[in-house]
Amino acid sequence: MSNRATRAFIADIAGQFGRFLLLAGLILPGFQVYDLMTTKNVVASVVDVKPLCQKQSCNLGKCRWRKIQCDAMPALEAAGTQVRSRPYAKLQFVDSKGREREKWVSFSKLEIDRAEIGDHVTVVYRGNGRPYVARPFSWPLAGLGFSISFGGLVLLAGARNWRRAATAEPDGARWPATPRYEHARHEEMKLATTTALHAVPASGAAGPARYQPQRVGAVQRNRGWFG
Repeated sequence: MSNRATRAFIADIAGQFGRFLLLAGLILPGFQVYDLMTTKNVVASVVDVKPLCQKQSCNLGKCRWRKIQCDAMPALEAAGTQVRSRPYAKLQFVDSKGREREKWVSFSKLEIDRAEIGDHVTVVYRGNGRPYVARPFSWPLAGLGFSISFGGLVLLAGARNWRRAATAEPDGARWPATPRYEHARHEEMKLATTTALHAVPASGAAGPARYQPQRVGAVQRNRGWFG
């Protein structure tokens, strides 16, 4: 593969990966901005803490986690069933219309490691029936997303430069687009010509015959006059 083809190939791969990073990096800040514009801030109280126990149930190649009683986890785990336990906190808060709301939220979504009854957590909520509850806008998460997108932009810029260099750089081949045997034949002819020009005859050997003009008289030169 020539230099130009290699640069073009690298540019294509870098361009595709750069576009993927650019779009993927905007997902985190996009969700953060959406929550910021559509939710309301509130201070919620933790009124209960308990684990949510689940088992993995698979059917036709599709697996889902289903809620189970935590007391059944040891028996299911001994039978080879995949089980898990995730801590949840029951939050209670009053919405903007003065209604008391409750919502179970996982510790991971609240970005906490532990919670006790009576703790207060600042959250955002959205919705009337079963409200969506999450942590407020997080600059670290948004910054992580923007960093990923910036990396994608760097790759896209590099891909554009590589593609431009591949277009400007001539092909690495010394000869026009002809079969390889034509190149080899040209080299052989060139070598044979060079050898013949620089060949020196051995001592006593007759050199290459040279053209010797024959001397003729005036009558022979003008022989055509009488023809």
